[in-house]
Amino acid sequence: MAQYGPYETVSEIHRSPFSVVYRAKALSGPPADVAVKVSSFPEAGIDAALAASQHERFLASVRVQEKLHQQSARFWTPVYAVGECAEGAYYVSDLYDRSVRAVIDGRVGISSEVLYKIITAVVEGLREL
Repeated sequence: MAQYGPYETVSEIHRSPFSVVYRAKALSGPPADVAVKVSSFPEAGIDAALAASQHERFLASVRVQEKLHQQSARFWTPVYAVGECAEGAYYVSDLYDRSVRAVIDGRVGISSEVLYKIITAVVEGLREL
């Protein structure tokens, strides 16, 4: 599998037109799984200026996440590594097995109490910005 910094991908979790998320493990250290999100822009069919703009937006959003984590924000995932790669750029963060998309799509059943906690955490995370 592919390697991004000190992490090696184990499996692909999600793919969109402009990014891929992988489950990965550190090459050394604790064996906990992490998520590697890679920005990738198709070479054919996308304007170079648009690709560069999307690349910068991706890195800017990662920098915000890094800064929030450094300031001890409680509702933002930590960023363990950021870098450039052949596909574009990548960052490594905690892996969460359940996503908001899964909840929205109805693939994950949750109680109203859990939904309340999720919404509260999202609101608190936005307040930390």
